[in-house]
Formats: sequence, C-alpha cells, structure tokens
Amino acid sequence: MAAVNCKYHTQTPARWVCDACQISYCPKCVTQKHSKEEPSCPVCKQPLTSLGTSSSVKPFWLRLREFFIYPAYPSPLIVLIALSVFAFWIRQVPGWDKSIGIALWQLPRNVLFLLPIIFIFLRYAQSVLEDTAHGHIKPRALSSEKLFGNGLIVVKLVSVLMVFELLQWAIFDLLGPPGYYSMMFLTAMVTPAAIMIITMEDNLISALNPMLLTS
Repeated sequence: MAAVNCKYHTQTPARWVCDACQISYCPKCVTQKHSKEEPSCPVCKQPLTSLGTSSSVKPFWLRLREFFIYPAYPSPLIVLIALSVFAFWIRQVPGWDKSIGIALWQLPRNVLFLLPIIFIFLRYAQSVLEDTAHGHIKPRALSSEKLFGNGLIVVKLVSVLMVFELLQWAIFDLLGPPGYYSMMFLTAMVTPAAIMIITMEDNLISALNPMLLTS
C-alpha cells in the first residue's frame, strides 16, 4: 500500500481513513479513547478504518542516507577507530608471520590477540542490528552491555560462519572447485538470513535450519 498523508496535516502520514467521508486522519486529528477500538470520524462519527503501519513506516530506500551516515556518529566512530588502532598495533608485534593450525585453518599466531577485537566488534554490530530493527536509526549511547553483554550470541554467530566454512570445504573435497564456489555463493546468500534468525530467536539450531533459511 502506498503511503497516505493526513488531509489536514499534509506532511504527516495518516493512521486512519473514514470510508464514508473519504478523509484520512493522523493521530493529531483523532482521539483514540481505547487502544483496542478504532476511533470515530470527527466529521460523521462513524468508526474509522486503520491503515496499519504501511502508511507510517518510511520505506527503506528513502532511508539510505541515514544508514550510510550511521558510522559517522560519535558512538560507532569511536568504536571503529579504537578497534582499528588496536588491530594495527597487534600486527606490529613480532611473530605475526608465524602460523598455527586450528582445525582446517592455518592462522597467524598473533590472531589470538585479535579475538577480543573480533568479539567486541561482532557484539557491537549485533547491538546495532537490534537497535535499527527497533527503529533507532541514530546510534544510541555506548554502554558495557552493547560491547560486552550477551556474549553467547556472538559465539552462536561465529559458530554459524564456521559451519558454513566447513560446508564449503567439505563440498570442495567431494565436487572440487565448481562445488566449492557454488556452496560459497549459497552460504553467502543465506548468511544475512542466519544473522537475522539469531537476532530474533537467539537460537543456533534455528539459524542452521535449511527450511528457515530458505523461507
């Protein structure tokens, strides 16, 4: 449904419409006495029809500017600069060129020092996702909860990414490069869905459920 503006406040999205009068109203025009009942038309006194949220929610493509300037606000900018500086400093520590084997991966030895940075970044990114999902387009104040709280959700997120990586290499062993690149494309497509499922349900099994990922 296309956005409908109030007849009397032309810059404000309408919340109700009167089918008899064909007049749209915003909350400034109408007094709703009971939250479970639709209010009456100020003109004809007939019950109004709710337009739901489709008229009041601003489309994503009209909010691209807010999304792109989000990192420029003080809170996310401080986090990004601090973590970047720390990551750069870690790379100056001797021994970065020496590797250790972890499962299927050969990783720089000093990558272990980066684990706290990765944890903090993923936790903050997850809190940003939660805030924006609740309509907070401007960053909220930094807090210990946003940087360190609910660390288990970060573990679940990393676990999903590791499972996808293992699937790619398993397919590589079975089908070679064509299968590997096909699986890499597939996991890239479903990763955003997995992240959203973890955010909404906080459940690792659900985030790996092919039926949920497909839907």
